[in-house]
Amino acid sequence: MIHIFDLDLTLWETFDKHGNPIWAKQLIFPLSPCKNDQVFDDVGSKCVLKKGVRQFLSHLFSQQLQIGFISAGRHWDLEDYNQPSLKLLQIFGVLDFFNGPKILVYKNHKKSQFLNNIYEEITFYDDDQKVIEDLKVLNNIKVIDAKEINDWTALIKDPYA
Repeated sequence: MIHIFDLDLTLWETFDKHGNPIWAKQLIFPLSPCKNDQVFDDVGSKCVLKKGVRQFLSHLFSQQLQIGFISAGRHWDLEDYNQPSLKLLQIFGVLDFFNGPKILVYKNHKKSQFLNNIYEEITFYDDDQKVIEDLKVLNNIKVIDAKEINDWTALIKDPYA
């Protein structure tokens, strides 16, 4: 079983200094250390890790399951070591849980094209209704709508987790 996550709006939410939603790739370095599951950038924007995400990822990892991500959150002109999304995973202390596929691309891509090449059972977590509908046709994928998760620790009791 592989658990694969979208990042923006699935594992975290990011806001500019006025509280308007932005993408993590729009954050400006340097980023602050994590405090209360929040990271701030140089101009006052913040990224908030959703409730229970760290505990849920830790649980999956302790079960020796593969954990990956697919995200269109790549900043177009930065190397991996400077990608805001990858830095956030590191600062939030969850990067090491990701022992499976790690796909970070610029702009949208059809996630089903990548997932269609994985023949194991997949649980996929995303907030985008178009992606969710697109993936429902693949037989080996259980799709979880991240918009419906208020506390990720509730999924620890899920038999698929």
